[in-house]
Amino acid sequence: ATMGQSRTSKITFRAEQTVKVECLVYNDLGRSSAKATASVQRRMPVTTRNMVPRKALITIATLNQTAGIGANVTLRCSATGTPPMKIRWFIDGRYYDGEQNRGRESMYTSSFTFTVNKEYTEVKCLAQNPYGIDNRSGVIRPSEDMEAVSQSPWDQFMPGKSLFYILVVCALATLVLVLLGVVCIRRQRASSRYKPPTPVSLEQLTKNPMFERNSTSSYINPKLERWELYRNNIEFVKDLDDGPLSRLFLGNMAPLSRGEQDVMVMVKVRKESVPSQEIKDAFEEEALVLTTYDHPNVQSLLGVCVIGRPLCLVLEYSDRGDLNQFLRDCGCSHYIIRERPSSAIDPDSNKLSHLDQLCIAKQIAAGMEYLASRGYIHKQLCTKSCIISKNMIVKIANLGVSDAGPNTSYYHLNTIQKSKYPVRWLPLETIHNGIFDDNTDIWSYGIMLWEVYSYGMTPYYGMNNEEVISLVRDGDILPKPKECPREMYSLMQDCWSLVPHERPRFRYLHQKIGALFTGVAV
Repeated sequence: ATMGQSRTSKITFRAEQTVKVECLVYNDLGRSSAKATASVQRRMPVTTRNMVPRKALITIATLNQTAGIGANVTLRCSATGTPPMKIRWFIDGRYYDGEQNRGRESMYTSSFTFTVNKEYTEVKCLAQNPYGIDNRSGVIRPSEDMEAVSQSPWDQFMPGKSLFYILVVCALATLVLVLLGVVCIRRQRASSRYKPPTPVSLEQLTKNPMFERNSTSSYINPKLERWELYRNNIEFVKDLDDGPLSRLFLGNMAPLSRGEQDVMVMVKVRKESVPSQEIKDAFEEEALVLTTYDHPNVQSLLGVCVIGRPLCLVLEYSDRGDLNQFLRDCGCSHYIIRERPSSAIDPDSNKLSHLDQLCIAKQIAAGMEYLASRGYIHKQLCTKSCIISKNMIVKIANLGVSDAGPNTSYYHLNTIQKSKYPVRWLPLETIHNGIFDDNTDIWSYGIMLWEVYSYGMTPYYGMNNEEVISLVRDGDILPKPKECPREMYSLMQDCWSLVPHERPRFRYLHQKIGALFTGVAV
C-alpha cells in the first residue's frame, strides 16, 4: 500500500449460528489484522401450545350479490379458528382457490373475483381446519330481480287502498258466515242419527315383510334345501338400509330347536313382488356362493327363504351393531357430530387406542383379501357395511343381492339415481363409467380407513356430491385425520391413486398393516 492510499473490501455471507470473523491486511512492509463476532438473533417461533383449539367458523360472508352477465364480482369470506385453516370457493360446484390472508386473533380472510357468465350463479365459501368445517352459500342474480323483491307488495295497491280494505273486510265476513253454517249443520246431523264406528281394516295394518300365509311356490334348489328357513319365524324389528333392488332390515329369529334363545339377524329382501325365473336363478346362484364363504372377518350366511315371496338372505348380526355407529360412540365430542347423545358408551373412557384402530383396519383388510381371492366385488364398502362384536371382531357385511352400478356418465343420471350411489366412497372411473372391479373396493377401503381414524365422520363433510367429484378430479381428496399415523395416511393415499392399476392389492395392504400392528418397522 502507498502512503495516503486506502482500499475497502466487503464480504456478504449467510450464517445459521454465531460466527467469528477475522480481517487480515498485508503488503511488502508488514501485515495487520482485526477480529469480530457476528451474532445471529433467531426469530422466536410462534407457539400454539397455550392456544385453545377452535373449529373453523365463518363470521362474515358477502355472497348474495347482483350483477349482469360479463360483470366482475368479488366475493369475500372471513373465518376464525385454531389451528390455521384453508378457505375454498365453489362456483356452480367447481372448486377454486382465492387470495387468502391472515389477520389478528386467528382471523382469516379470503377473496375471489370472477366474471359472471350466466343469470344465476351458485357460490359457496367453505372454511376447514382439523377441528371442523363451516360453509356459507349464496346466489349471484340479475339486478332487476332484486329490484322486484325490494318492491313492497302493498305498493301496487296504493292507488286504490280504500277499495282494497273494503274487499278484505267482505271476504273475512263471508268466511265467518260459512264456518258458522258448517258447525250448525254438523251438530244437527250428530244429534239426529248415530253412526257406528268403522271396523278396523286388517288390510291396512303394517305387515311383517317376511310373513306369508300361503306359499305360492314350493320348489327349492336341492343344494339350498338344508339352508331354507321358515320365514314366519322371523319377526321384523327395524329397517337398516333401502337400496334400488333390495331392502335390509334387522329381525328377531325364533330358535331352531328347544333350549336355544332368539337370535338377532340381518335380512336382505329382494324388492320384486313377483320375481321372474331369471331373477330367481341369479338369486339362488349368489346364495350358493355365499354358503361357501368361511372367514372370521366375513359375515356368515345363516339361511335363505326361497320358498314363497319375497326372496330373502338371512345373515348373522353382531351385538354392537355396525362399525360406523361404534366409531361415533367412541369418538371425541369435539371431533364428530353425535346422532345419539344418550348413548350408553362413554366417549371419554372408550376412546380407541392406535392399536385398536390398527386392529380394525387389519381385520377389514383380511376379510377383503379373502373376498377378492374368491372373485367377489363388494361395491358398497364403508364402515356402515361392517359389523363389530363386543370382543372387537370386525366382519365385512351387507353381502349378496348387490345393486347394479350406473352404466352411463354420472351427470346423465337423474337426481333419484344419484342419491342411491355412495359417491364419497367411489373412484372417478366408477362414477363416470360404471366400472366396478377390485380396484373400486381398494379405493373404498382407503376412504374406510379415513373413517376409522376420523371416528366415523362422513367423508367430505359439508359438501354435496358435485363438489366432492370436483375435488377428487383435482387430486384434492381427503386431509390427514388429526390423530392418524403418517404410515397409515400414506396407505390411504396409495389407495386413492387416480390410475386404477397403481393401487395396492388387498394382500399387500393386509401384510403392511399386519406389520404395523405387530410393531415391525415398514
